[in-house]
Amino acid sequence: METVSSWKNKMVVESFIKGQRAALPNAIDQLNVMLHILRHNEVPTKTFVDLGGGDGILSHLILEQFREARGYVLDFSDPMIEAANKRLEKYLDRVKIIKCDIAFPDWHEKIFTGGMEKVDAFVSGYCIHHLHHGRKYELYQEIYDRLEHNGLFINIEHVASKSAWGEMLSDEAFIDSIFEYEKNLENARSREQISKDFHNREDKKTIYCFLWKLSANG
Repeated sequence: METVSSWKNKMVVESFIKGQRAALPNAIDQLNVMLHILRHNEVPTKTFVDLGGGDGILSHLILEQFREARGYVLDFSDPMIEAANKRLEKYLDRVKIIKCDIAFPDWHEKIFTGGMEKVDAFVSGYCIHHLHHGRKYELYQEIYDRLEHNGLFINIEHVASKSAWGEMLSDEAFIDSIFEYEKNLENARSREQISKDFHNREDKKTIYCFLWKLSANG
């Protein structure tokens, strides 16, 4: 089973990269926290894996900050891989971009060959929530098994609220952030249009459909 098939759609990917991802609430803080944790870990970050790496934004920052680091970016979306190759062009001597799907347990076979068994860090951003809960537990164990002693797993993520009110607050924060981001852009949307587009976007519909099927199947 693939995670969310809409991420193979180039228009969905471009819309996310240029709009929703660029306007994530507190995005800069999240990235700075990731770098802060990596810098202060007792294990130097020399090897890393970016799970569901998308256009490579997390890997870009790591490769920029840690000049000796070598890493792997994993994603199952051709448009995302194309975007990652562009973003990471000057680092391709230190990073390998691999097409594979972390929804399946054989992803590590793409990386851990030729004698390498473990890495210093795993990172992921807004990806793992697409997996069903059982697969998340499996993936966490797979990550743990492949981490060096005192290595790090940093997951930049959001979680579902237990209440409709909490979900509404989260959605409104996203919409406000996108509105602020777009205000000075050419052809900026009204807040009302952003709200409509946010609630009816293709990836959100697919996620809810996926979760409903899991619930219906028990």
